[in-house]
Amino acid sequence: MNNKIASYLGFAIKSRNIVFGYDNLCTCKKNKVLVIYDDSLSEKVQEKLLRLVKFHTWEVIKLDYTIESVLNRNCKVLGVLDEHLSDAIKQNYKGEI
Repeated sequence: MNNKIASYLGFAIKSRNIVFGYDNLCTCKKNKVLVIYDDSLSEKVQEKLLRLVKFHTWEVIKLDYTIESVLNRNCKVLGVLDEHLSDAIKQNYKGEI
């Protein structure tokens, strides 16, 4: 796990530029959102999430570790609303986007 990504997520939380959960992402009105989810999300919700991401043309990252291990919150999907923080996360992420 990259410590920089955890730091950027912490900055997003402190600046209130983050949305936790699938239901809150559905009501999000921002144009640029970086969606981050992990394997613990059920397949049915993953399919719904990917349709939502495709509809809004958001970018998505699927983590191979749980978000709960990074943030100590029971969360399986989140959205980063700040464009600069999401760019920094994408640059430091070592997997597929």
